Amino acid sequence: MTLQGFIGIKSSPVTLKVASEDRAFFGQVVQESEPSDLSPVFFTKYRKGELEILDKMQVPLKSILHGEQTYHYEPAAWESFDSIEFDSSLESVLEKKGGSMVILIVLTQMRNAANQEVLVNAKSTFIVRNG
Repeated sequence: MTLQGFIGIKSSPVTLKVASEDRAFFGQVVQESEPSDLSPVFFTKYRKGELEILDKMQVPLKSILHGEQTYHYEPAAWESFDSIEFDSSLESVLEKKGGSMVILIVLTQMRNAANQEVLVNAKSTFIVRNG
């Protein structure tokens, strides 16, 4: 399975309302006193774009190992937002062992839906096992 031709593919943008209760609950779980000081792990649940890309590539979820997830976030942008908009894109494909193992890097950008200010840039690494 060659996946090089999918580099640059993007997911559809998605806009979701973020309930203040969700931010407050997450803050309690990680024992942070202010919901506005959320860890970027809060945004892990907004991964629909990654799954859409994998679906477009016809990569079965049962063949995927999650390699790594990293976040770069803009704390000042977290002051106030009610909805986020996010989309994902396939940044790179690295084939190993004649294609029996493929490493996919997917980038996801999450923005304040009201003003398009970037909240988080996330990078996910997936390992696809073929055969």
